[in-house]
Amino acid sequence: MRVLILIQSILISVPGISQDGTFTKYEGRIINAKDGSGLPYVNIAFEGTVYGTSTNEQGYFKLKKPENLKFDSVQISCVGFLSKKVKLQDIQRLKVVELRESVKNLKEVTIKAEEITPEEVIRKVIEKIPSNYIQGPYSQLKLYRTNTFNSELQPVAIEVLREEYDDNGYKTSALYPLRYQGYFKTIMGRLSDNTSNHPFKNFQRSFAPPTANSDVVDVRNNNFLSISNLKKYEFEFENSTVDSVIVIKFRNKKPNHRNSAALAPTHYYGTIWINQSDYTILKVGSTTIMNKKKVWKAESYSSFESEEIWFNKEVIEYRKHGNHYHLNKLVRWSNWDQNKNGSTTVVSLSIELGEKDKDDTDFTPSQKYSLDKWEKLTGGATPY
Repeated sequence: MRVLILIQSILISVPGISQDGTFTKYEGRIINAKDGSGLPYVNIAFEGTVYGTSTNEQGYFKLKKPENLKFDSVQISCVGFLSKKVKLQDIQRLKVVELRESVKNLKEVTIKAEEITPEEVIRKVIEKIPSNYIQGPYSQLKLYRTNTFNSELQPVAIEVLREEYDDNGYKTSALYPLRYQGYFKTIMGRLSDNTSNHPFKNFQRSFAPPTANSDVVDVRNNNFLSISNLKKYEFEFENSTVDSVIVIKFRNKKPNHRNSAALAPTHYYGTIWINQSDYTILKVGSTTIMNKKKVWKAESYSSFESEEIWFNKEVIEYRKHGNHYHLNKLVRWSNWDQNKNGSTTVVSLSIELGEKDKDDTDFTPSQKYSLDKWEKLTGGATPY
């Protein structure tokens, strides 16, 4: 079952640093070292995470760091430019960060004694999906954690356990129009009123984590894994193969909801990690920038006033179960929630192949939370 997800925003202003409640703000600009021009939609993430921000069309950015997160540097990356690690204190001091164009833009690499372009690698990935990913009905037990904010704009953590059934597997199907493809049952939920995660208390309200369109292989008719969409994308090798993994950067040249699986996108780009031996996608990291005005019109958010742009960042990992792969972990981060940085992490706890009777989706937990039951159901797993 798929539901279109709304994505939101980043503040834009001038260089500096200030305090804002539970956040520290770092502001600056990313420029092209060659000519000093501002670089638009550069990815800026705390090292080793997807948490961060992106520059606006003039290269300016505002980065919000939650006080409880112990990061001291960010990784800055942009297609066609060399990635760069920068200390937060240097951003505060320098205000401007330069990126240099990639000296080596690989057009071809040698794989299994043959010359191949990045587009040809993606075509092989598409061809191999039926043999690499589950093609029949299956169910998964998943643990979701969403970091968000309550009505007083104080940070809270919500965790839910869900059983999800997909009667289609990874067989190709269009995201539009929506149709029945399975169901999910929310088993148990818990909430913490602070980021230290204790104590948790019962959570039995309707709750839908915003990750329905995140599995890029599952919604491939609406992204770069569709043959008909390939001409709308640019691909380049980030490096030649490393440890039998092919790394390819992608960018959608003319994004819309039918070729990037997002509502009113203006930019969609990222990186794909591919297993060289069987052309399976192991991981995808992506950024989507949204057209604020179009989203307002479509979703009746016209009363929402902001000078921000809206964005969504995701990292998706796949794991092999028997002879086929499935989604194993997902981290999604955006600034859609009350103009604050929110995130959702999804972890697969177990998987079971086979058909089940048709049922209805339920967003509300069916069981009351208790620590003993929770630990028994999760096996002590955590979404961190």
